[in-house]
Amino acid sequence: MNDFTKSYEANVDQNYSELGKEKEKDPDTWGNVEYGGEILNIYTNPRVIHDLFTIIAETCVPDKDDMFIGADLGGAEGTVANVVQGQLRENGYSNAHVINYELLEKNLALMESKFPELLGVQADLKDLPLNGSTIDFAILRYVLPYLDKEGQKQVIRNAYSALKERGRLVILQDGGFKKEDGELYNQFFAESSSAQSGISLDQVSHNRQFISAEEICEIAEEAGFEVEQANDLSPIFKGCLSPEAYASRFNMTEQQMHSLQAVYKRWKESGRLEFSDNPNNPVNIRVKRPTIYLVLRKLSPRDAMNNPS
Repeated sequence: MNDFTKSYEANVDQNYSELGKEKEKDPDTWGNVEYGGEILNIYTNPRVIHDLFTIIAETCVPDKDDMFIGADLGGAEGTVANVVQGQLRENGYSNAHVINYELLEKNLALMESKFPELLGVQADLKDLPLNGSTIDFAILRYVLPYLDKEGQKQVIRNAYSALKERGRLVILQDGGFKKEDGELYNQFFAESSSAQSGISLDQVSHNRQFISAEEICEIAEEAGFEVEQANDLSPIFKGCLSPEAYASRFNMTEQQMHSLQAVYKRWKESGRLEFSDNPNNPVNIRVKRPTIYLVLRKLSPRDAMNNPS
């Protein structure tokens, strides 16, 4: 995390906890996806959060009476941490605590007002203030793309160090599954982010990397993780990104909107990514939102001996 993150997030118009509320069925609302026949928000909907995170968290502590410590790493204002903690407690994990680790002070202040029972810690994930082997479960949602490749490796290594043996890290983000697809989406997202924010393409490219699932697997295994799941969720969570979706999340000038629309038009004409048109608005161009999901397990020494990588 760095000054670029703060500059980029300064353009945010709507907090994550508010996403999907005003236009909950609009596919051009940031984070809305079709899941199980419904339009749900991947950032805030309790059913989505349960299916992606809480189910995995429950596998990390065998006894419901045991103390459970989870962490949402880069959890913004704490929406997901609050939901997972609540769902665990409702399911009988009475000693469950999910801590929200977040860089930006404004997000932690918002967390304190929205979720006063939730514990938040201000932290740069590249210098995570955790002793080794102290947490049972961790989440990285849409965090890695805010880092360069060395920063991504460092954050995954830090998560590995913080987890207890057989603890799990769940990663959810945009990006291609295979390396070659990841490179395409990385370039597309760099151009989109530059147009939307007004930050130069060179600066965006230097600070943001939409790493592929295959590359995450390589980094994770180098850190000592076992990859339990690595999935392309795009066929299950059917979402799109459009200039209108960006406008639902970020403050944008008219010029920035025109620049972003030009990026989408140029990439659609290139045929390199999967786009669709909005029949109700021919100007609105949508690209399929690529969603990748990984579950990583920290091996015990015995497991590691029996599972050499």
